[in-house]
Amino acid sequence: MNTLDHWLTKLEALDITRIELGLDRVSAVLNRLTLFADHRPYVITVAGTNGKGSSVALLEAILIAQGYRVGAYTSPHLHHYTERVRLDGKPVGEQQMAAALNAVEQERGDIPLTYFEFTTLAALQIFDQAKLDVVILEVGLGGRLDAVNAVDADLALITTISVDHADWLGNDIETIGFEKAGIMRPGKVAVFSGRHCPSSVVKTATDLGVKLYRAGVEYQVASEGDCFTLNLPNGRLGHWPRPALQGEHQIDNAAGVLVALTQLPETLVVTPAAIKQGLRVVRHAGRSEFFDVGGVTVLLEVAHNEEGGAALAQMIRQWRQEHDGRVLAVFSALADKNIPGMIHQLADQVEQWWLAPLSGPRGLSLNTLVEHVSHIVNLQIIHCESTPLLAYNGALKTARPGDLIVVFGSFLIVSAVHDTLTTGK
Repeated sequence: MNTLDHWLTKLEALDITRIELGLDRVSAVLNRLTLFADHRPYVITVAGTNGKGSSVALLEAILIAQGYRVGAYTSPHLHHYTERVRLDGKPVGEQQMAAALNAVEQERGDIPLTYFEFTTLAALQIFDQAKLDVVILEVGLGGRLDAVNAVDADLALITTISVDHADWLGNDIETIGFEKAGIMRPGKVAVFSGRHCPSSVVKTATDLGVKLYRAGVEYQVASEGDCFTLNLPNGRLGHWPRPALQGEHQIDNAAGVLVALTQLPETLVVTPAAIKQGLRVVRHAGRSEFFDVGGVTVLLEVAHNEEGGAALAQMIRQWRQEHDGRVLAVFSALADKNIPGMIHQLADQVEQWWLAPLSGPRGLSLNTLVEHVSHIVNLQIIHCESTPLLAYNGALKTARPGDLIVVFGSFLIVSAVHDTLTTGK
C-alpha cells in the first residue's frame, strides 16, 4: 500500500490548482465504491462565499457535544493534508488517509480525477467505514458542480454570497447564487444564513419544493452583549452565548447553524445544553484567531475577498474601541483574488503594511502585489519582504506592546504565521 507521502507527491503532480467542475467523474467512481450501502449517515452540505468553514466547525462542535459520531470534510488545510478529513473533531491518521486514497485508486480504473476529487472520494470512503451519525461536507468551489455535490444532502446550509472565483462561478450575485443553490435537493430543507439572499436561491428552492429558511425573513437574529437572540421559525425565542469564534459575522453563522439543527430528524435530537457547550468550545484555526506575543496582539484571518475584508475591518474597529495601539497588517494573496477590493476595506484601519509574495503557480510577484496595494495606500507605509514569515517578523519587530498585528489574505500566509505561533519555530 502506498504511503500518504507517496500519495501527496502523486496528487500534487496532478496540479493542485487545477479545477475541473463537473460531477460525472466523481459520481462514476462513487458508484464503484458503493459507499453507505448498509449505513447512511445524515448529510449536511455547506456552501457559500464566506463563513463555510466556521459553520462546519459550529455544526461539528455542537453535534459532538451531543454525543453523536460526526465526520467533517473541509478544504483547504492549514498545515497538514489530513486536516481536511476529521472524525469527531480530530484529523484522521496518515495510514487511514493513505488506505482511503488507495481504495479510490483501485476503483477509479481509467477515470481521471483532480486533486480535490481524489480527496473528496477518500473522505467519503473514510466516513463510510466509520459508521457515522452525521457527515458535514464543505463545498470547495461553487456548489452545483462541486465534487461534494455528488452526495445528496439531507440538509443544505448556504452562508453569505459575494463575488469570488468569478472566472468559474460568474461575476454577479444572482449567477453565483444559482451555483450555490445547486446543493439543494427536492423536498428537503435549506437554510440561508447570509444577510442578503439572492432571488436565484429562492427560485431554486421553489422549483425543487425545498423549504427555505432565510435570515431576516423566516428567522430573526440579534446581538445582545455577550449573547445573541434567535427568533426561530416556530416562534420560540432562543437566547444563546456568543460563539467562541470572534467577530460579529460569526453571530450570523451561528444563527444559521442553530436554525439548521432545528430541522434535523427526530432521531437526531440536539439539546440546549449541547448547543451552549458547542458554542463555547468551537475552534477554527486561522479564522478570527487571536494570540498574545509579548503584549502584542496578533490576529489571524483568512479573509481573501472583499466581503472577508469588510468583516475583518469591522473586527479591527471593535478592537480599537478598547485599545489605543496601532494596527499593522501582514498581507498577501493569490493572483485571482480581488486585491484592491480587500485593501480598500482596510485602508483606513491600518497604519503600516508588510507584504510578501506567495510561491506557486497562482502566486503574485512582489512588484505586482505592491502595485495593487500602493494604488490605495501610501507607498511610504508599505514594507516588503521575500517571504510571509519575514514579513510577519518585520511587523513584530516594529510593533510595541498594545499594538495589533493583523495577518490576513491567503491561507498560505496565515498558515506560515500560525505555524510559528503554535510551534514557536
